[in-house]
Amino acid sequence: MTSVLAALSAFHLIRPEMLLLLAPVLVIWWRLRQAPGGETVEEALDIAPHLRAALQARPPGGLLGWLRPADTYLAALVFTVLAAAGPAWDRIADPDADDALPVVIVLETGLSMTSNDIDPTRLARAKLKIRDLIDGDTKPRRRGLVAYAGTAHRVVPLSDDPALLRIYLDAIGPATMPEPHDARPDIALELAAAEVDRSARPAAILLMLDDLANADRARIAAVASGLPTFAMIYGTPDGGRQIDPRSGAPADPGAPTDPEAMAADLADLSIASVPASRDGSDLQAFTRWLDQRSAEAALGDGPWRDRGRIFLWPAAFFLAFGFRRGWVAQPALAVLLFLCFGAVADPLAAQGQSDVKRAATDPAADAPGPLQRLFLTPDQQGRLAYQNRRFATAATRFEDPAWKAQALYRDGQYLAAGDLWAAQPGAQALAQAGTAYVKGREYDRGVALLEAAVEADPTLDYAVQNLETARAIRDTVMSSRQAGATEIGADEIRYDASAEVSEGARSRTVEGLPADAVEQWMRTVDTSMSDFLRSRFALEAAQGGGQ
Repeated sequence: MTSVLAALSAFHLIRPEMLLLLAPVLVIWWRLRQAPGGETVEEALDIAPHLRAALQARPPGGLLGWLRPADTYLAALVFTVLAAAGPAWDRIADPDADDALPVVIVLETGLSMTSNDIDPTRLARAKLKIRDLIDGDTKPRRRGLVAYAGTAHRVVPLSDDPALLRIYLDAIGPATMPEPHDARPDIALELAAAEVDRSARPAAILLMLDDLANADRARIAAVASGLPTFAMIYGTPDGGRQIDPRSGAPADPGAPTDPEAMAADLADLSIASVPASRDGSDLQAFTRWLDQRSAEAALGDGPWRDRGRIFLWPAAFFLAFGFRRGWVAQPALAVLLFLCFGAVADPLAAQGQSDVKRAATDPAADAPGPLQRLFLTPDQQGRLAYQNRRFATAATRFEDPAWKAQALYRDGQYLAAGDLWAAQPGAQALAQAGTAYVKGREYDRGVALLEAAVEADPTLDYAVQNLETARAIRDTVMSSRQAGATEIGADEIRYDASAEVSEGARSRTVEGLPADAVEQWMRTVDTSMSDFLRSRFALEAAQGGGQ
């Protein structure tokens, strides 16, 4: 019912000026109906009056008692004019849009999130929810992670590698944050928005928090007005007690959270929200919300789908009355119309939903028909399959290497697509090949090709943006591997959760060091992932690289 109401609210005409044709149609209909030759059906049958009642299947009068040939032609012409006006109520999905809307997860990791009013703690529950989201999502979705407390830091850039997100998710906490008090979700959302801008693709934000007290609400509203944002609220009015990370025992009283009041505040900021739950209803609510946003992003501002062809079927029905005896029949025209309608009908519209899914996943089940093979080139066949988001099929049809690579890329065959693009000349092909290799986890090769593309054509904005993102992903993967390789013996390492890096210490750490030297020092830190992130976040806070 909701979809019907949405379609009715979006209904409009692409070419409303075509409705002007209704005026001459009505004039002609009126003249024909008033003409002397405009007999009724009973008159047109020319049956003797004393035999008419016995030969008719229904008594005189009724529908056929007043229906005239001009009436059926009027109905046919009205539906034809409506078809020409271009009725539309939905948009054509962008075939280049992401199959699943990317999500930037913004996670509060301050001390207040260690409260145990939600078992085991607010932060631990939030991390479990993130893992459940990753494990339960069957779509190839890109995800990024931003952690924040008093400062905000990009932990993982948008990537389709869930293992990378899990590695860093386990490591972040209050001990890794330079300022674990006074959480600032506003600056974290701005950092997430910058990450979305860097990717140059639509995305959504998932905000996981327990407090808005220190936030600049105007800045939050500015981000939420431009990006779809959903919040999960952690905490209860009881507040519980904060858990000491060193001993695991309850320590200071936790900050109470009123989920209902916070939900109202978030609604005022145009942010949908749900309180954290044990039964998974919060994840279900977020999944439904994300599916709606994904559908909207796929449609975006794309062209409206012209549904005029639907109105030709009732027009054909009324034209079929021309075959009745006594009507002014044009059988050749009617037959031609039926042939045209059958030729232009979408073959997939007659298939069941299961057939559509099978055609989308099994190229052999989506073989071109005889008419397609006769009248369409292989590239045209591939284009039709591509527009219907049957990318595996399109890749087998295309002969043009650029289009074939694009179809392979959209089907998730990144390395094969990269090989095709790399063999083509031009900076644009190099940029596309580099992007494909990065998504195929060939990071060094991808970065090298993107650098070559930017060097060949510095005006390729998307290549510059992709190069920055690719370098960030490569550095993140390399640092995670190095940190993971040095975690042997990490059980003997202990961290002071309350330890903070003083401003003087921060400035001494980076004073006089170039950025490359700082990065090299960061990668050679012999410590665990948590300690690595704590050092990295402290450097970013000192340099202003965080928020």
